[in-house]
Amino acid sequence: ACSCCTALPRSPPLRDGLPVQLHVADTDEFAPPAEVSAWLDAATRTGANVQVFTYQRAGHFYTDASLPDHHVQATTLTWQRVLEFLRTVSG
Repeated sequence: ACSCCTALPRSPPLRDGLPVQLHVADTDEFAPPAEVSAWLDAATRTGANVQVFTYQRAGHFYTDASLPDHHVQATTLTWQRVLEFLRTVSG
């Protein structure tokens, strides 16, 4: 199982409406689409308010500029989304 799928708590349930984001590469061997879908279903069942973002033509470590997986556009968009998410949840 991918780490994103095993990271979900089993109990107690998440706070209803808890905002959660998951950012994955479309070809990420560590987060295959079926497992991401299962994670999304499980997180949604717990009451989380989930957003999943998938980045095309990006590798697993796409935000790390020192690695071959690096993808500039996906990294930029990820950081924009994460910073907006943090602004939203911090009030």
